[in-house]
Amino acid sequence: MQTIFLGLGRLSHASDILRSPLLQALADRYRVVVLSTHLDNTTAEKERFLAHQHISYVKIKETNERFFGYSNRYFRLSLIHRYDSWLLTRHWYYRKNHPLIIRLTMQFGKILPRQIFDAELFTKLETFFAKKSPALEALIQKEKPVAMVTATPGYTTLEAELIIVARRHRIPSIAIDINYDNAYSQAKFVRRTDYISVWNNRMKKEIGDAHGYAESHIRAVGCLRFDHYANDQKRKLLSREEFLVSKGLNPKKPLVVYVGPSPITYPPRGTFAKGFIELKEQHLLKPDPNILIRLHPHDVWEPYEPFTNIPEVRIERAGKQRVKDQLTKGQKVEMDDEDLVNLTETLRYADVVINYVSTMIIEACIFDKPVISVGYPSELAIANDYEFNKAL
Repeated sequence: MQTIFLGLGRLSHASDILRSPLLQALADRYRVVVLSTHLDNTTAEKERFLAHQHISYVKIKETNERFFGYSNRYFRLSLIHRYDSWLLTRHWYYRKNHPLIIRLTMQFGKILPRQIFDAELFTKLETFFAKKSPALEALIQKEKPVAMVTATPGYTTLEAELIIVARRHRIPSIAIDINYDNAYSQAKFVRRTDYISVWNNRMKKEIGDAHGYAESHIRAVGCLRFDHYANDQKRKLLSREEFLVSKGLNPKKPLVVYVGPSPITYPPRGTFAKGFIELKEQHLLKPDPNILIRLHPHDVWEPYEPFTNIPEVRIERAGKQRVKDQLTKGQKVEMDDEDLVNLTETLRYADVVINYVSTMIIEACIFDKPVISVGYPSELAIANDYEFNKAL
């Protein structure tokens, strides 16, 4: 039986891929070695990931974490200007208050040939300069994988390293879990894989146009992370009354769900929550609704602590906390089956969903729920005009 490597750079990728039927389907045909920075066989069993004779979980540390971090920040973001003439997300980035060295490299990047200094050029440079990973090299020699499957085309340091290693060994690479906005929002971080799967034909065209994928190497296969919504409908879900009571909310009142944004994209998210809850306490929201605040996977608990004991207000994390709040700026939670069902019930029983330009716009539409996208303060309202948000 042939072996494939499956690389996961974020906790959300474990939720999307390892909790889905895809992993079982892969194990029916291949030996699957799951590579991540946090899962080994013991941890995978404890966290109830799929146990299968053809699946092994290998915890691996990036050899080039700092290298790829510097490459992203000081070279890719500053020197790649290919997308500037048509990509609004880049214009917003350039207006931010960056350190002097970043501002200088940005100015230098403007005089470089845009068609040459693109993501693919930097991927080739990374392939040449990145250090070899002894652990990964030994694993390749032992397992002899026929494919390197990653969640994204190199948006995380682990996935970037795996794609670079695959290039060196001429192992075919495949990205399978990109988001609807990634052709734009992650444009500068692409380490182009040999193949890539996307949600739909619109994304297929965008990925091809922006990143040079041949049409025959792109597959429109649907959205992997949305599959659970259809599967959850086959379960015995809580009734609306049971769901609201389980959250300590009033089943006789409407439910407003505020899907919290990430701290980086919307820093005043705590201030917004405070103001919204104060409107409720002052009886200015009609009819007086329940409020359920769902934290972004990157968010910390501290901004919401003052609101935890207010009647008819519920604040909760999106999943099980795997990383302490103070340890990282990245994702803190991973969603298991119970958390995925909770999300299904949350959207099913919401009367309105409030968010700041997130994929929850699409997910709320699956349940035919009205959506309000936050449009202030004015300097952050520009995100509603980003290419991928205007298309929704």
